[in-house]
Amino acid sequence: MVARVLVTMTSMKQPRPSYITLSYQQPYDWKSHLAFLAYRSIPGVEVVKENSYARTISMDGIAGHFRVEFGSNSNQIQAKIQFPELKQRHHIIERIKSIFDLHADSEQIDKFLAKDKLLKPMVKKFPGLRVPGCWSGFEVAVRAILGQQVTVKAASTLVSRISERYGQKYDCNIEGLTHVFPDAKELQGAKMENIGIIRQRISAIQLIADLVASGKLVIDSTIDMKEFVDQICAIKGIGEWTAFYIAMRALNEPNAFPFSDLILRRALTEEELTPKQLLTLSEPWKTPASLCGDSAMEELWGNYSKNECQEEKGMTTYYHYHTTPIGKLLLAGNEGYINQLGFPSGSMARKHKKGWIKDRIPFKEVMFQLDSYFDGELKDFELPLAPVGTEFQQAVWDALREIPYGETWSYGELAKHIGKPKASRAVGAANGMNPIPVIIPCPRVIGINGKLTGFGGGIKIKRFLLSLETKDIVPDINLS
Repeated sequence: MVARVLVTMTSMKQPRPSYITLSYQQPYDWKSHLAFLAYRSIPGVEVVKENSYARTISMDGIAGHFRVEFGSNSNQIQAKIQFPELKQRHHIIERIKSIFDLHADSEQIDKFLAKDKLLKPMVKKFPGLRVPGCWSGFEVAVRAILGQQVTVKAASTLVSRISERYGQKYDCNIEGLTHVFPDAKELQGAKMENIGIIRQRISAIQLIADLVASGKLVIDSTIDMKEFVDQICAIKGIGEWTAFYIAMRALNEPNAFPFSDLILRRALTEEELTPKQLLTLSEPWKTPASLCGDSAMEELWGNYSKNECQEEKGMTTYYHYHTTPIGKLLLAGNEGYINQLGFPSGSMARKHKKGWIKDRIPFKEVMFQLDSYFDGELKDFELPLAPVGTEFQQAVWDALREIPYGETWSYGELAKHIGKPKASRAVGAANGMNPIPVIIPCPRVIGINGKLTGFGGGIKIKRFLLSLETKDIVPDINLS
């Protein structure tokens, strides 16, 4: 069904807002759609409320904004577009349709997916889920890169810092819209220092910015998905999960399926599936018209997240004790993120808490990478982390991950790196509060005189870890 558009024309000399009515086919779970966008909204760029979505936009270097509002008693949304160039109105409308997947025929999609015995109960429980699109493919790519190893909210904060530093300031009558997200040309060569982004992520963003700005990489529906995935995965630090997620939202590619996603692998069956198993199960969800792949994924995400919320108000924390050369380490986390690693003794010693669920499955990848690290085969951890701390502590912990493998920095050098050269003591305190040592490598920080100084896991463990990285391996740590 083609969305119906009603436009209120205004003066060409002083363009006033254009008011548009867009219709859609039922069923449409627009509340879940808005919730998805709200959870990932960029402060300053997007504002999402109970029944509305607003954001700043830019086309050909010209800034504007729009706001859409859903009505509870109709199959229409009302859009208000504020943009100086009326000739761009049609393109803006098309992007709004893409963001809210208004072209989808949910009734037919739900009927098709309900033929699958695994998806049928989810479709019945959550009818009308649609795939959120985006305003800018480049923006989604930046967001996806920053979200690889941090929580969704932490990624939103990092993206907001980029828009504040490099984006155009914007003033309008919608509270909360203050900046326009920078385009690829504006981020070419951007150093992005001291805003909590690790070097590898900065490099990946810069490479994408260069490719997009030069026209060598296109991130929209005009490009073939396989070509896009192959091209973007050639960039260091970008894997298939990131590529398929971008394709899903920016390419409007219905068969883009991030089959390695942890939530998707847990949502379909009681046992956690391997990526290959999930990919095999998802094959029947594809249709000749390629309408249903992403909708199936939304069913899985929606079913898993809503069930988790219904089971308890807070998040479930899982834990496991993993045997390593430095003793049994406590691993703890939730929502697919690691937020604690505890040593067996010292001030960084931690034990699981009452109510936590013992389960080794969520930590398979963590254990594999830790074992590879202690075997001397892994230098950089690639894990989703969610350490809890103040903004200053987060800045210090982000900076710790910038210290190269096998090297050490002093507290003063670390303080200078985060732009706080006089805060050596505060940096030391934050270093000592690091909740995920080893993975966030606080042992790499030493005193200005070269001494190892204190360490929450004990000096013996610190010496062992530094010796491990410099290949001068201590044969027996002798923790007794």
